[in-house]
Amino acid sequence: VQQLASIAVETGKLARHFLGRTPHVAMLSHSTKGSAGTNSAKKMAAASELARKMVRDGYLDMDISGEIQADVALDPSAAEVKLPVSQIREPADVLVYPNLDAGHIALKLLQHCGGAQNYGQLIMGLARPTAQVPRTVSEETLLGTAAIVGTEAIKFNDLFLEGQNK
Repeated sequence: VQQLASIAVETGKLARHFLGRTPHVAMLSHSTKGSAGTNSAKKMAAASELARKMVRDGYLDMDISGEIQADVALDPSAAEVKLPVSQIREPADVLVYPNLDAGHIALKLLQHCGGAQNYGQLIMGLARPTAQVPRTVSEETLLGTAAIVGTEAIKFNDLFLEGQNK
């Protein structure tokens, strides 16, 4: 639960930086707001609540939704059917999967069936910006990932190393 909440908050911060606006982070599950009482759904609900607390306590600018199904996270018409009117939001900018397996499967499906282009994987929480790329990396993915890491390195330099001997 702690790890999922931290992933949501850290990824939300990165999305805020790149989007320049409040990001919408969705904690994905096979359940929407308790529609299934499984341990996995309960874990995502708890992670969502903890992430919202972390956002409040840190005075961060992001919106955390969860536990919700992917269609609710991305399709306002599905959200209208499955959520009360007061909870309808814009489509999610960030999708947090319940585990690495689900996230990696979704990524590969998007790439190979949907033609999506991905960059990274960005490794968060280290002292300096870094990423890893798969062995099958394309030139476009490598260049895009390098650009993102370079942008993060410039931001890091401006925030933490300005005026110091580098």
